[in-house]
Amino acid sequence: MFDLQEMLPRQACHSIPLLLSFCAFILGKPGIAAGEPVLMRGELDFIQKTATVRFISGTEHHAVFQVRPVSDSSIQILAELDNWPVRLFNISTVLEASLNMVPDGEAGPGYSGQLRSRNVLFNKKPLDDISARFVFKNQAVFIERLSWGNCVMSGTWEWARPHRFRLSAEFADVPLYDLVSLFMDVPRDVVEGASAGKIRLSGNDPDVKLQAEVFLTNGCIGDLEYRQLRLKGEGVFPKFRITDSFVSQADGLTFKVAGLLNLARLDKIPQQLRSLRRKPVVRSSGMETEWTLKRIESDDKSGTTELKYLYRRKENINTMSDEDVDMIGVEQKLKF
Repeated sequence: MFDLQEMLPRQACHSIPLLLSFCAFILGKPGIAAGEPVLMRGELDFIQKTATVRFISGTEHHAVFQVRPVSDSSIQILAELDNWPVRLFNISTVLEASLNMVPDGEAGPGYSGQLRSRNVLFNKKPLDDISARFVFKNQAVFIERLSWGNCVMSGTWEWARPHRFRLSAEFADVPLYDLVSLFMDVPRDVVEGASAGKIRLSGNDPDVKLQAEVFLTNGCIGDLEYRQLRLKGEGVFPKFRITDSFVSQADGLTFKVAGLLNLARLDKIPQQLRSLRRKPVVRSSGMETEWTLKRIESDDKSGTTELKYLYRRKENINTMSDEDVDMIGVEQKLKF
């Protein structure tokens, strides 16, 4: 007979369910993407005072999590993911996390922690490392800040059913090719340009609400060339309904765009973009209606030049003046 609490510190015993929760958070819904059952094995090393959990899905997907108490109030977790399927991609990386116990709440002790990654591969493509600050408490993880290259994220995730979550991300100056190549193999000259924007995910799987505003500059998607392309909208993933968006083509011609994208068919995105409805950019106020025909931004982004068609409605049809005729004008806007 032996007493587990005598052989392992109290913190290590408390950390075992936390380790399983950490595994669930990192792995998401294991096996779903691979379409294969997941085997789980656990080990306790009483000499080294460590707990280890191994996950195996098929012959190609492996994940190992190990927890080691550092003191009565802190633990370390090491995770190694080998080609692990998570939703739309497979991930390989080494994660190192440190957790510190915070005072007990109504639901028990909580933990604040930090996480860093090494050797990150998404779909076998190398990416920038990840660093994060987070808190585990009340059967949920709160991501205070997650930094990944030029992307910053925050959010919450509850591991009790129905697994509600919220995630917000902002990014800037991310090459569009780097983003698209995570999910599909495309030649570099097929997808070009810089991307920036905001993305928000919320709900509970499988009902994930997506809200996004993405701004692309000076590039192309297939044979669609653009100076500026703004896609704004929302939907239940993978459906994304575009509203209040526009495209300014390489020759300066500008249109509003609207329609529906199926993000589950990323290989068809160029065709989907071409099929979006296009309308002229029109603004009406009082007695004037204004159409923007062309919109060209200077290379140094200090201003834009717009070619517009302006129509002024006559207040008195019996009078004639310069104010009564249609006009085409050029307007230049400078940024300060």
